[in-house]
Amino acid sequence: TTTGGTTTGGTTTGGTTTGGTTTGGTTTGGGGVIYESNSGGNTGAFARLRVDNGGDQRSMVRSLTVTFDMEVSVDSEAFSFNNTTTGDMFTLVDADVVTSVVNGKTVAVLTFANSTSGIIGGSLADGRYTLSIDASKIRVGVDMMVTDHIDEFFRLLGDSDGDGDVDRLDYAFFRRAYGQSSGDSFYNDAFDVDGDGDIDRLDYLYFRRNYLKHLDP
Repeated sequence: TTTGGTTTGGTTTGGTTTGGTTTGGTTTGGGGVIYESNSGGNTGAFARLRVDNGGDQRSMVRSLTVTFDMEVSVDSEAFSFNNTTTGDMFTLVDADVVTSVVNGKTVAVLTFANSTSGIIGGSLADGRYTLSIDASKIRVGVDMMVTDHIDEFFRLLGDSDGDGDVDRLDYAFFRRAYGQSSGDSFYNDAFDVDGDGDIDRLDYLYFRRNYLKHLDP
């Protein structure tokens, strides 16, 4: 049972979830989610987020990996998204959620093709996103989650270093990757917008459209 203590969840890729106070079984601003037992006890289960392949780039966000620190049951429609830049909202359908148990921890890999429009090369559209994990959809046996878990991340095509803009440094990386195919030394799948295994003129046209753009906070 955690009462009146402080939970420090660390930093997640694509959104910082550090700190947060746990009082009476409720987490506020922390890096994880707290479950409340029907028998009156609480058990902590922290959810950590990896964006795409775990690197800094935000040019392509083709998947999210949510790792809990224990085995949990994930019900349908547990994961929903809000693109706060455009106002678009959607909930993942079952076909876009694949769960497994790795070393006693539930890992949920989230993709998007069946749940929302505007997917090119498997990636979400540009914008700042909020991922919400529905408290009522995550269970540990008969124990229920008390509060929703929220993470923030963004996608900006061309942003190879994850700093929220597409600038000269990103252009230099794109130039190095241009003309390369999967398996070549300088191929960078962060610039393979259409996911066809090479960096070609079509990818350049997408990149040029975003050059010198930035995302507002």
